[in-house]
This record gives sequence, C-alpha cells and structure tokens, in this order.
Amino acid sequence: HLIMSTVVAPEVQLEVPDTTNPLLQELIGRDPVVSWILPNFIPQGVLLAIAGAPGAGKSYLFYTIGMALATGIPVIGIQPSRPFRVLYFDQENSTPDRIQYERWVWAGLGKPSLNLLTQNFWCAPFVLGSPDWMKHAECEITYHKPEIFVIDTTTPACHIQDENDNAEASRAIGQIRKLMSLVTPHATAIVLKHAKVKNDD
Repeated sequence: HLIMSTVVAPEVQLEVPDTTNPLLQELIGRDPVVSWILPNFIPQGVLLAIAGAPGAGKSYLFYTIGMALATGIPVIGIQPSRPFRVLYFDQENSTPDRIQYERWVWAGLGKPSLNLLTQNFWCAPFVLGSPDWMKHAECEITYHKPEIFVIDTTTPACHIQDENDNAEASRAIGQIRKLMSLVTPHATAIVLKHAKVKNDD
C-alpha cells in the first residue's frame, strides 16, 4: 500500500512595517550624520581605500597623516579635533625606509610631541601577510585599540593571492570590517593599494 500524507506548513506571521516615514526627520533633523577624524577628508568608522602607482608616495603621505593625527596637529591644511590613536601595519617598506619616513615626517611636521607620538602612533611592520593574518591583526588591534589603522599595502598584508578575484577581495573586505568592529566606536580603516596604471593611460 502507498500511504500519502500532506504536510501543512505553518502560517507565517508577517509584521506590519512601521508606517512612519523617517524621511522628514532625516531631511530636517540636526543630528550629525558623519563624525570626522579629519574634517571633510577622513570620516570615523569607514573603510577608506587609497590607490596609487608604486612609488607615488602613499606610504609617506599616510605616515604624515598618521603622525599628525596622533599628535593632534594640522595636516594638509586641516586641524583634527584632538589626538587620535593610530596603528600602521607596514607590509611595504623595509626597516631602514620605515625609519627614514618616520624621521622625515617628524621633522617635516615641526617635531611634534614625542610623548603624544609614543602614546598614540604604533607601527607593526611585517606582522601580517601570512594565511593567518587576521589573527595577528586582531591581536594588535585588541592590544592597541586604535581609532584609525592603516594597511600598507592591502594585497600582501591580507594575503590576497588574486586581487582580480572578486570573491577573494570581498572576503578580505569582510575581514577588515570585522577588525574595525573590534574597537568602539568602530575604527576607521585606511587601506593602501597599488593601482595598475599604464603610463600612456
């Protein structure tokens, strides 16, 4: 004998959506929408990608911005509201190059407070880059609690094998966002990347 039974799915109860349209409050409200680290340039809690040709000066620029933010002094004509804690993951520059950048930047910024720099600016050279890069980054971020961290450069630091693979890039972005969430409020992540630009393009 063939026995047939009918399975009845339970009825799904849908919630009635909120009928109040938030648009009016969003348009006329006075609550700040964006919190700025460096006004109109670096927002708080975002993932900011900076791309440029190799040797264009990405590292030098962000050592400069990082050390200025760590001491609360103006940079690129903008005054930060206060000193910020900065962690710089340097997978790009040799130790002599990194030290030279630090010395050039410190002198170029007018030799700001060494006390503030040693409290607020941390460099983690060549601690990422392996398949377990996330674990190392989590340890550094949990310990230093940066408000901003820089990854220089993203492809080797995040162990990306094929940067043209969207799935691989999406995984790395998801992991960077997870790192940002380790700090409250969420840290700003600045990721530096080599742009593949042809000289004639």
